[in-house]
Amino acid sequence: MKKSLKSLLIVFIIIAVMFVNGCVNIEIKQRIEKDGYSKIQIIYNFSKMAEVTKALTESIKEVNESKGNETNLTEYYREIYCKEFYNKTTWNNTKCWSERNKIIMEGETYLNKSIFEVSYSIPYIIYKYDLKNIYEIMYNTGRISDEEGLEWVKLTGTKIKFILEMPGKIVRSDVGVIKENKIIIDVYDLIEKDSAYVESRELNLIYDLIVILVVGIIIFVIVIIKKKRRNTYLRNYNLNFNESLFK
Repeated sequence: MKKSLKSLLIVFIIIAVMFVNGCVNIEIKQRIEKDGYSKIQIIYNFSKMAEVTKALTESIKEVNESKGNETNLTEYYREIYCKEFYNKTTWNNTKCWSERNKIIMEGETYLNKSIFEVSYSIPYIIYKYDLKNIYEIMYNTGRISDEEGLEWVKLTGTKIKFILEMPGKIVRSDVGVIKENKIIIDVYDLIEKDSAYVESRELNLIYDLIVILVVGIIIFVIVIIKKKRRNTYLRNYNLNFNESLFK
């Protein structure tokens, strides 16, 4: 009975400290290719939780002495998180594993045109991505599915960082800090935003080459026409000059 009460007390302390200090940090990494192919990785970092529970290790050992093992929080959460991930996700080539107080989920998918738009113009190809797709990403992990759920997570002090890599160079974003073709976003900045987009661009080499070729052809034709007109003028001038001599 005492051991059961002691176990409950320890669990209560861990949950309370997690709620106040945010002992789980989340990092979401996404790389988007030109064709809409996307590779995503989500990392749940339990390092702070490990530090908090370190002081309780001896007590946990005492509670589990009869079982002959220690409580492994990372493995415990790996079983829960990975199971939910595999049940919920629609991604391809999915993986879920744990290492050094972290749970890592990975998958691949193709983004539809309503989320990732590609427009071709001169001289750039423009890529536009809907950052609100973060909810779909988090839904696939089995943890958070909407803005309300994100607000609850925010209350726990959990930090959620989103690192997005786009094709080309990022030139505009409604949120986050831009670094070349990457942007770092605090996911909570997306709360209550009706829309949020990031745009990148790169030179449209094919279109540019076509334009250069067309311009080159036009210049060549103009030069040829002018040359022909000049030659015609010189012939007519010489002809008139010779006729005047004979007269």
